[in-house]
Amino acid sequence: MKRIFSRKRKDYRLFAAALAFGFTATLAAYFVNQPSPQNTLQPIAVQQVSAADTQQTSTVAFAYAAQTANAPAVSQSIFQPLTNAVETLRPTASLQPVEKQHYLQAATTPSSGSFSSKPLSMTEVVQVGKGDTLNRIFEGFNIPKNLSIDAIASLKGIFSPREFRVGQQITLLFKPNTDGGRDFRGYRFAADPLSDVIVMDDSGDGEFDATVVKKELVNVLIAKKAVITGSLMGAAARAGVPHNVVSQMIQVYSQSVDFQRDIHEGDHFEVMYYGRADKIGQIYATGDMTYARLVLNDKEYPLYRYESADGRVDYYKPDGTSNRRGLIRTPVDGARVTSGFGFRRHPILGYSKMHKGIDFGAAKGTPIFAAGDGVVAKAGWVNGYGNYIKLNHNAKLQTAYGHMSRFAGGMRPGVRVKQGQIIGYVGATGRATGPHLHYEIMMGGVQVNPVGVKVPTASQLAGKDLQKFKLGMTQRKAEFRQAMTNAKTTQTASR
Repeated sequence: MKRIFSRKRKDYRLFAAALAFGFTATLAAYFVNQPSPQNTLQPIAVQQVSAADTQQTSTVAFAYAAQTANAPAVSQSIFQPLTNAVETLRPTASLQPVEKQHYLQAATTPSSGSFSSKPLSMTEVVQVGKGDTLNRIFEGFNIPKNLSIDAIASLKGIFSPREFRVGQQITLLFKPNTDGGRDFRGYRFAADPLSDVIVMDDSGDGEFDATVVKKELVNVLIAKKAVITGSLMGAAARAGVPHNVVSQMIQVYSQSVDFQRDIHEGDHFEVMYYGRADKIGQIYATGDMTYARLVLNDKEYPLYRYESADGRVDYYKPDGTSNRRGLIRTPVDGARVTSGFGFRRHPILGYSKMHKGIDFGAAKGTPIFAAGDGVVAKAGWVNGYGNYIKLNHNAKLQTAYGHMSRFAGGMRPGVRVKQGQIIGYVGATGRATGPHLHYEIMMGGVQVNPVGVKVPTASQLAGKDLQKFKLGMTQRKAEFRQAMTNAKTTQTASR
């Protein structure tokens, strides 16, 4: 022992340090094992709950846990700060521990409290989709099968459900019931622009009756006017003039106006025509043009529709002269002259050759009109001309039309045609580099230049017909002014 603790070896220092460390560790363990009343509440846990978990809008859920039931009570002073923090984020300040709690807006609006219930709609407008049937549409609204069968069967003899078009609208009709829901009572749709079909179960006993309601239409006069900024057809379309009226206008004026060269930027027009409208002014059909006025390069060309005593209907100038000439100058709508009459280098043959007509360039399928009243002399294939029609107008006058894509229905030798009647359509058959109409005029069997050819004009009103026409002309002017005023009033009211 004396040797072990000798100062010379100094081992006693290690022994003293070990004794001190052991004493300190023992004392610390004693105090740590004593119970502490301040360790009752575990930290609050906050987690984000996704919309997929709740199938609602996302929200924040709060959870907290307490010690076991035999744990010492927690003083209010210690719990209060945590309670206040939770109360600012949830509507109730329950002190009971929970595992998870959600605070969500109700999926459906409650019928009581601070919210009012949303009323069920008594009409549902459905648009027919591709492959849709009435039965499938009814199933989509949970309409009972027995009601669906009877509601569809009631259409028999009135309208075939197979005739519904994609995009057509069907309005379903309901009536509220005592349970707060709604019962299916019928449906309605437009069978055509002038007829509505209404299917109703008026008594609610499941028996449906179908009724066809016809719209009441009246004759009206419609007036339009516009400035020409490109073509007459384009300006008329922008002004809302129907295509059939524009075509009629072009046909009538083509007797005296060359639409390729006579119309310029800034020219303008007026037109008035018949229409069929319902009681609220919706137009469903348009008829004959009654008045028109072209202003070309500051020169006026007014025309008035008039039916003479012998039943002939024509368009006349203010002096009573018919606008109808022997031949239409431009027998195709919206055409442009691409080659004139005379010698030229043939675009396909490659050498100079007499061009015995006028070429009008136009899109394939553009209608071609008969230049005058006549009889079909030939309708068939002619080498170079392709599909070709020749018309006899009188003993000396003939017209011919070449390179057609196809003929109009019924075109065969011996058939009578009226001036302006469609006889075929622009194409590029025969020797042609592109779609166009080759148009010829023949006098005594010899081709002549269509530009400047002299053909007789039609009738001139006289006597009582002329007097009646003059009175009608004044009336037409007044009708046009009134129709334009009505149109402006309607436009102002609709804004």
